[in-house]
Amino acid sequence: MTRSVNGSLRPGAVSVGTDDDLARRVHSAVLARLADESGRDRLSPADQRQLVLAWIQAELDLEARRRIADGAPQLDQGVERSVVRAVENALWGLGRIQALLDVPDVEDIHITGCEAPVLRMTDGSIRRAGGPIADTDADLVQQLQYIAAHHGSSERAFSPAQPCLNMQLPDGSRLAAMREVVPRPVVTIRKHRLVDVQLRDMVRLGTVSPQLARFLAGLVTARQNILVTGMPACGKTTLLRALAREINPRERFATLETEFELNLHRLPNSPPLLYAAECRAGSTERDPATGRPAGEMTLSDLLHQTLRMSVTRVIVGEVRGAEALPMLEAMNAGMPGSMCTLHAGSAAEAIERLITATMKGAGSGWSDAFVTRLAAQGIDYVVQLRHTTLPSGLQARFVSEVAEVASVGENGSVAMNRVFGPTSDDDPRAVFQLLPQNRRPFREAGVDLGFLQDSGGWVR
Repeated sequence: MTRSVNGSLRPGAVSVGTDDDLARRVHSAVLARLADESGRDRLSPADQRQLVLAWIQAELDLEARRRIADGAPQLDQGVERSVVRAVENALWGLGRIQALLDVPDVEDIHITGCEAPVLRMTDGSIRRAGGPIADTDADLVQQLQYIAAHHGSSERAFSPAQPCLNMQLPDGSRLAAMREVVPRPVVTIRKHRLVDVQLRDMVRLGTVSPQLARFLAGLVTARQNILVTGMPACGKTTLLRALAREINPRERFATLETEFELNLHRLPNSPPLLYAAECRAGSTERDPATGRPAGEMTLSDLLHQTLRMSVTRVIVGEVRGAEALPMLEAMNAGMPGSMCTLHAGSAAEAIERLITATMKGAGSGWSDAFVTRLAAQGIDYVVQLRHTTLPSGLQARFVSEVAEVASVGENGSVAMNRVFGPTSDDDPRAVFQLLPQNRRPFREAGVDLGFLQDSGGWVR
């Protein structure tokens, strides 16, 4: 069979449908006809698809004639449509996982072995899927191995030697999976429903107030280095996308990620000078010069190469470890206006975590005091997000704090100036509190901060 690249066919597992047995029989029959079709590789992908769809319909017509002969009830149109969709998913999509991705308003998909998956919806509710998407745990692993090999931007392994899989799916969703180190294979898929997003959309969604949105846009215009922080699933990536849309389209900038997630390069109106880069795991062979996996490209590697690509800014999807050092070096040496995200519970904690990550990347040759100064000089603002569940059960994601990184205090810690923050425990959303101490970058960029003196309520 042909590799599943850019819409070509693959012999994947058929999806669970209204009539599972029929879907599997139709799928098997179509695969047999494909194996016998000597000229199919000469067809265009569109013609090939039309031919296969005709075969699927022919198999359904054959099933209808069988049922008439046997005096059995005829298939209704809903069942026929589900069978066609299941076979299409098996041939062109992600097999039985595709049906989960097609569920409206799903945000997170959690799969444990051959159990029925659990879906978290955009409103925070949790649902159990109608049935499993794998016959056995081993079947789930096989599906993931095929997806890893054929449906990412580069081929990835999912094996006992490499038991963790992280990749972007063709629709932009993020897949993370584990095996061997867990009792049963587990999968989490995060759907990104807000990709083409701007700050005005963040206002509409209640993530920021109109006043705060204007200030954040001013930070980008004034080329301030921004660290977007928060706990998992609080909206860091979405806000980072919105901030990136404020960059002047005449600027050349880069997005660097372990797995593509920002997806700015996939937008129809993608910035013309943007380039996007993704890490590569490398092979099982070792480079004799470095001892690293051959072909490996880490975030640190990408950052160092980016310095030679004439970019004015860098956006790092998430800083976790060794890449913190080159990121801060870039921010301190000619790339103002860069941005990144980091997991942290507060703005102050974010700086501490960044310093810790930088120390790990720097090794023993750098002192705590030097790295602290590097962080204080490199980061201009920390934008902290929160994610909470309201009494109604609905999810709320919002900016709770915007802190200006001021200087290193006498005690060796980083001093911060809270520009936006909550005014009470009853409402944790960020409102304007103090003007930035360093207003020179705003003046030079033509950003008038006078609007901060106006009342700036939240829309929602």
